[in-house]
Amino acid sequence: MAEALLTWRNLSWLNGGAIIAGRSMLHYKSADVHINDFFYRDMQGVGFGVQDVQLGKVKATYFLSRKDNPYQEYYVNRHDLFFEGLETNNGGTLEFGLNYVEKDTHRADTTWGWSTHVRHIQKIGETGNNSLALQYGEGPGTALGYTGDLYLNRSNNRWRVVEAYDWQGEKLGGQVIGIWQRDRFNTGDTQDWVSVGGRATYSLSERIKLSLEIGHDAVKPSGAAQRNMTKYTFAPSFSPKGTKFWSRPDIRVFYTWAHWNGAAQSAADFVVPGGALSRTGVFGSARHGGSFGVQIEYWTDGYQPVRETIKYMGW
Repeated sequence: MAEALLTWRNLSWLNGGAIIAGRSMLHYKSADVHINDFFYRDMQGVGFGVQDVQLGKVKATYFLSRKDNPYQEYYVNRHDLFFEGLETNNGGTLEFGLNYVEKDTHRADTTWGWSTHVRHIQKIGETGNNSLALQYGEGPGTALGYTGDLYLNRSNNRWRVVEAYDWQGEKLGGQVIGIWQRDRFNTGDTQDWVSVGGRATYSLSERIKLSLEIGHDAVKPSGAAQRNMTKYTFAPSFSPKGTKFWSRPDIRVFYTWAHWNGAAQSAADFVVPGGALSRTGVFGSARHGGSFGVQIEYWTDGYQPVRETIKYMGW
């Protein structure tokens, strides 16, 4: 069984909190950049813990996982401690967390690691929301919430800043994002990643909307050329439950066109041969290409976004 979770809720001796065990589905505790489909904090795992324990003005959640998912090869203890709901200003709340990854005593030369994060969430006007997160991790904690490489010592570290703002007007809605990440390795080398972009949706009727998305990514390793890629997507959508930015389900017919530089192509040749950006991929030696298809996006219980592409072609 891939997923199974037991929950005992509303316990008075936990101040209204719950006991959870099994395959944790704490998607609503996770944090993502929606238009990138990038979960920068993910509290899933196979284990047990307590959630939503009221401690004064904040709620606390603790989870001990043995695996990030059922398909992880080795058992590794990962501890997640998470506090949320601290009111800081009018319409603003603060959350913070600590993640500790134990070393694997059954494998030689593994190490322990840790990470932490703080995030401020701000309500802006009637329909605007802003999220600003700062993360830091060392060793196996450089995965920033997941179980990282246990053979990385703690001289390897990672910083990350994530900013996201979404809004909804009468017809126009959208989200803009920015991500900055720096990896520092035990060799003294560094690698920076920057990602910026936005998606706007415009309602044509009660069921039809248009979406336009633009994104740019840049990766700069120390001592090497910067890798760049920019992509543009246009997607008319049918949304039977409304056409706001967050309305789901969403049935999209999309076309994406992207271009990338030679450094990105050379990196793909080495890291993911046969991938779209590589010379052995679908676009060959060209450094641009397009794709189209039909995509369905909907919410499951726990507000987990699910996307299914039912037709896809590239040239």
